[in-house]
Amino acid sequence: MFSSKQWTIMIQVSASACFVIAVRYVFKENFASFPPELSDGERFKFVFRCLAFSSLPLFAAVRKVASVRFSNMETLGADPIAPVAPSQKAFKIAERVLQNTLEQTLLHVMTILALASSVVVDQLYIIPCMVLLFCIGRFVYYVGYSYDPLYRGFGFGTTWIPTLIGFSYALFIIASRALFG
Repeated sequence: MFSSKQWTIMIQVSASACFVIAVRYVFKENFASFPPELSDGERFKFVFRCLAFSSLPLFAAVRKVASVRFSNMETLGADPIAPVAPSQKAFKIAERVLQNTLEQTLLHVMTILALASSVVVDQLYIIPCMVLLFCIGRFVYYVGYSYDPLYRGFGFGTTWIPTLIGFSYALFIIASRALFG
């Protein structure tokens, strides 16, 4: 049915799903409530401030690639499009983490903006919750990938699951309002 490597990843993603649920529960129970008369401007100011933290993993990934290039100026720094030798595993990992982080950041930002424009004020706690999960997920993804690419599943799941669920929920709300007023 599944190979041992696939089981390893499935276990990591399942564990990340449990982690995501637990963090969401803690945020829902403990996050400060918002005033019900919160204006759209105040709502988006809050969201953009949260999104500033979402950019930290992307900055870190760019810095890591730049650092590896700079420390290997004779090979990686001199010609950025030259093929990378198999011995440059750290660079390949940093490059792949950067690419995945860029993709995940774009999806995350789109999800946060869709949620911010559609959820009721009482559900805004989900925004900082998702930002925290995103940052934790990206860090764990990098650590796991650096140790062994097989161990990137928990970090990926911690990033991807909230984004997928959040975007689906936002689309549901938007479609429901469009159809039923």
